[in-house]
Amino acid sequence: MQVRRILLDCTYTRLQPRAVGITRTVRRLAEELPAVARAQGADFVCVAFDGDGFRDAGALAPLAGDEARPAALRAATGPLKRVVENILRLPWPLVRPAWALASGVSFREAVASRKRIAFAPGDVLVLADASWNYAVDKGARQARRSGAAVVGVIYDLMPLQAPQFCLPWVRGAFADWLRRLVGGSDALLCDSRFTLESVREAARRHGWEMPPADSFRLGCDVPVASDGSVRDDLRAFLQHPRCYAVLGSFEPKKNHALVVAAFEDAWRRGCDARLLVIGRRTGECRDVVERLERHAREAARVMLVDDANDTEVAHAYRHCRALVVPSLYEGFGLPLVEARTAGCPVLASDLPVFREIADAGVRWFDPRDASQLAGLLIDDASGGAAAVPAMPAFSWRDSARQCVERIGALLPAPGGGVSLLGSSTP
Repeated sequence: MQVRRILLDCTYTRLQPRAVGITRTVRRLAEELPAVARAQGADFVCVAFDGDGFRDAGALAPLAGDEARPAALRAATGPLKRVVENILRLPWPLVRPAWALASGVSFREAVASRKRIAFAPGDVLVLADASWNYAVDKGARQARRSGAAVVGVIYDLMPLQAPQFCLPWVRGAFADWLRRLVGGSDALLCDSRFTLESVREAARRHGWEMPPADSFRLGCDVPVASDGSVRDDLRAFLQHPRCYAVLGSFEPKKNHALVVAAFEDAWRRGCDARLLVIGRRTGECRDVVERLERHAREAARVMLVDDANDTEVAHAYRHCRALVVPSLYEGFGLPLVEARTAGCPVLASDLPVFREIADAGVRWFDPRDASQLAGLLIDDASGGAAAVPAMPAFSWRDSARQCVERIGALLPAPGGGVSLLGSSTP
């Protein structure tokens, strides 16, 4: 079977004003997959769901402001935000009809002027976006009826494995989506072996028939360091020889509270480490932010930066003593990979997915034991860790190439023997 087109679902990502998490992944894959597809003799198309099927979304536009979003989405995150938040606190069976109606209107409005996609044999539809926000299975069924292959992409199972970090309605929506994705895909891809095994376990537990599945690695863009774009106070703060950095928005799963407790313990025990926290502030962790701000005022040993640019992040990787990654749950762990690719040592919570992507430059602690992290900080600050080489780079082009090769191995040509898109790399 000769692949004709690779079609990447960008329905949710194309409407988001920020590129983080899944939206960042989809954008970077959309940038790299065209060249990878051409090398396989195939075309590439970004597509968006309109409530009934898919339309040609064109090239992904640069990150847009809120004014570029459909009116229904602007209302849900603006004037009607409080109403929407109250509705989403209801049990999922009550939320689901309203959610389906609202999301259908929003995504139909966003793509109504685009040309509808006519699927055919030789097409591969890759569902890599946050598609639990819309009834993507309806479009996937249409694609399969027309002879296309459908590949679902799963990044983590946090709503099922750690629902305390999600809004109440997400668990029900995600569970419905996962069941439909597993049952309606010709193949599945996950961003880690940990997620892959989690999906297989969920399928066994619920009696779902699991399609062929594999994992591929996400890419890493290491920001380019340039001291000229680094604010003076940040540069001065990082000149301290025992300055540690934490990167990530303030949300419960990122576990900033443990970091604060560990540093307070280490300070009481005579360690003179400094703490740089780079991340967007949220209302969820206001108490943690206030503790950090107090330390910043009283002893100047903490610095908070909520608007760091890429150059400043790169500068932090190259000048801090180590990056601390204290997460309680992750599907991948991009800051860990970015830091190690830049040659920065890492102190990380002992999660299976982190073990999977780590190298010798990572040291471990229990993410629920502040005293253990405090001891690790004291040991590291006293010179207890040996220097190790940087992690070899794995670019987004590498990720896109591996994604296509994994798909090729999972979707053999009719009659067996020959892969759809060529041979797979290990």
